[in-house]
Amino acid sequence: MSRISTLYQLGTYEESEIGFDESGIHSETGTIFDLEGYDCEGFDEQDFDRDGIHRVTETRFDRHGYDREGRDMRNCDHQGFSPKGIHFATNSAYDPEGYDWQGYDAEGIDRHGFDRDGFDFLTGIHRKYRPQPIDISDYFQWA
Repeated sequence: MSRISTLYQLGTYEESEIGFDESGIHSETGTIFDLEGYDCEGFDEQDFDRDGIHRVTETRFDRHGYDREGRDMRNCDHQGFSPKGIHFATNSAYDPEGYDWQGYDAEGIDRHGFDRDGFDFLTGIHRKYRPQPIDISDYFQWA
């Protein structure tokens, strides 16, 4: 049972007090989150409360081992980089595949072949103007 439902049942709920109606919608935002980004039970979109405790695990870390800032117990992000850009497995600025925390290799090319300005390394065409694949099912009706 949600905090709001409990307050309604006890007869102690005042909408102006916390801003949520019986269904959990905030009166000012019109969403399930208040102006600070917390729901009626006090959790944000990632299920952390104001103190950084996760709703399910009841620790600083979610079910995948990451805190509210997206850092694990080693203080690394999802890709394994520290805040200083050092990868935990290689102890260098590059991951085992040779890419830095921004996804570029030593020559400044990303995993898809584009440089930092968005140009294709081989063709020189900007990613914005790169031809998109065509789905032929849009042009044919199969019997």
